[in-house]
Amino acid sequence: MARKKSILIATIGTRDLAFCIAENEWLNLGNDRSPNKDSISEQALVQDHLGLERSSFRLLTEYLVETWSDHQDAIQPIIIGKLLKDENRNLKKIYLVGTNQPESVTQREKDTLYSAHLIKLWIEKKYKIPTDIIEQGKNGENPSDFEVMFAWWKQIWSEIAQETKEETKIILCIKGGVNQSSEAARITALSRFGESTYFYDFIQDAEKNFLGSPSQYTKPFQGRNYLWELKQTEALSLLNRWDYAAVQKVLCPYKDNADEDDQTIEMIWHHLQMAIDWNMADFESFAQSIDSKYQQRTKTWWWTAYEVAYLGVIRFQQGHITEAFFHSFRAVEGLMIEWAIEYYKPHIEIGNNNQPILKKSICKDVNFSESKSWHSYFNNQGTFKLFGEQLEQLLKSSLPHLNREYCWQNFAQTREIRNQIFHRLYKLDKTELFEAWNVNSQKEWENLMLGCLNSLSSQNFLTLKSSSLLSNTHQLLEEKIKNYSIRQIH
Repeated sequence: MARKKSILIATIGTRDLAFCIAENEWLNLGNDRSPNKDSISEQALVQDHLGLERSSFRLLTEYLVETWSDHQDAIQPIIIGKLLKDENRNLKKIYLVGTNQPESVTQREKDTLYSAHLIKLWIEKKYKIPTDIIEQGKNGENPSDFEVMFAWWKQIWSEIAQETKEETKIILCIKGGVNQSSEAARITALSRFGESTYFYDFIQDAEKNFLGSPSQYTKPFQGRNYLWELKQTEALSLLNRWDYAAVQKVLCPYKDNADEDDQTIEMIWHHLQMAIDWNMADFESFAQSIDSKYQQRTKTWWWTAYEVAYLGVIRFQQGHITEAFFHSFRAVEGLMIEWAIEYYKPHIEIGNNNQPILKKSICKDVNFSESKSWHSYFNNQGTFKLFGEQLEQLLKSSLPHLNREYCWQNFAQTREIRNQIFHRLYKLDKTELFEAWNVNSQKEWENLMLGCLNSLSSQNFLTLKSSSLLSNTHQLLEEKIKNYSIRQIH
């Protein structure tokens, strides 16, 4: 797979260039400090070598731009040189930020505009990578004013973003220049490009630099690492709303860039996909991925009804009341059908559209004595489709105790209201949901559903949450995301 192309943005400081005054003797153009009182600075030594009067860094670098053809072999970027050597094949564009302040500004003499131009000439000669110069301060903006730089960098990123694609890596070398500008660049880059940002730092080695070897750089610190605590909080908040697809989107950069042996993120991703399947009511796919200790339950005829009922609870919590009503009714009616298929198995056939059909042969089966009075339910073909009020009557005929249970007394009323609601195009609120189930609260509604399900399945679950296999997956996701440490992300 081809590597992603990158854009490099580097702020240029006064110490970014070296000049060779003799074989293997490279001096820093911007070092204007004398090592002791009896010596002169590296910058002054370069000026003496060139036969120039000692003047500002800006004028020195401007002179070298003008005489580039004479001195090009004696100039090299001493800070970002090795990074350029290692990454040049993956770079599609470079931006060099140099200061160019008005004449009224005292710090103008240390401007790095011409340093940036020298590095641009060097890059285009050696690697032929398109390189632009961004001038900082030319409109009077102060590089040492954080608020001003914050707004300035936001505008710069907006312009650069027009030339990038979403998958482009943004390599940032922003140690050069003024600290306030660098900090503003870091914050605004994270805000604009997020996890696509890669920050490089450099390790100065004066001895190697003196011999013409550029500085080493550290392993890049990625934007996703800076943003982890924020993204972690966002992921947990979305998880609390059961929006598993959104959680997956938030964590995608951490999955894509994780080490191969990062088992935690793999586990998170696996369980997120399970939860997404569950949220879409794709319980078959959900079951295929579930932990082995729960596999036995997925072989039962009743387990999906509890999942559908809990899905109704989740939709209620999310404020999707119409869906909550749909899933709550579907859970009970669906379990009625599954019970009939299981209980009347010898006399069941599956018709068109996977519709289960009860055959009239059951009326002659001595094992189902209650069926002797069912003749009127069957059509001319001797079959009866398992759904609706007649199915409930068959069920209560086979299980007489259901007639005495409060939950089933309510369900008959709920079915009638359900038919009215599902044929109307209007918003349903929770009050109407409670009225349809003849309850006064969410807890009563959940208990009513649970009572219907337990009485048919002969299970003894205490809550719908505990009855659902999704609740275990959700809890594991919450624990893993909370405990996923920044130390695991490189």
